[in-house]
Amino acid sequence: MEKHARIYHLKRFVYDPDENFLTKLITVVNVAYALKGTIITSIQSHGDIVDYYIGIVAKEEKGAAGQQSREALLCAFADTIAGNFSGSDMGEQIRREELEQFKAAINGKALCSVSVVLFLRKEESGIGTYVQGIQNLVEALKGRKYTFLTIADPVPPESLMDIRHGYENIYNHLLPLYKIIETKGTSETISLSQTDTKNYVKGITEEITRT
Repeated sequence: MEKHARIYHLKRFVYDPDENFLTKLITVVNVAYALKGTIITSIQSHGDIVDYYIGIVAKEEKGAAGQQSREALLCAFADTIAGNFSGSDMGEQIRREELEQFKAAINGKALCSVSVVLFLRKEESGIGTYVQGIQNLVEALKGRKYTFLTIADPVPPESLMDIRHGYENIYNHLLPLYKIIETKGTSETISLSQTDTKNYVKGITEEITRT
């Protein structure tokens, strides 16, 4: 794992509250995206102590060019964070025993697993409208043992468009059902044939698979 990933035990994260730190975070993410890397963050609570981890995973690529690309990504990630968040302490890269402990913590049974595509914020929405729920999560689970893991994979624009079209087609399949329910109050004779029902179910299932 050490060959393709660098995980850091975050000691201190510093930013200026008067600056838009989201812009700096976007810079960090863009570096990973440009080099096709996956960003990993993890919060691991032992009940009385909460550990924060952040890291980067380089995808498997063959040959010398692939190795150079991995090294470039792994080095650029930590340097970009240090450059944008002066005073932060990334901590040492975790290795061997600590790395095995990290992996063991995230290999347990999952209470909840969620997969999402992030919503793009409108340009006019400033830092004041930004909502970050991690602090609330940590406070709500204070005193409990848990592991929270996020994996941010780069998604190409064409995949995002395909997902969007899938959701749009789900809407198109569900809209006739909404209209039927809306008009049912004025007419109790409305019914769906077995063929119509199968077509709706088939269409919705296919589009859910795309998303």
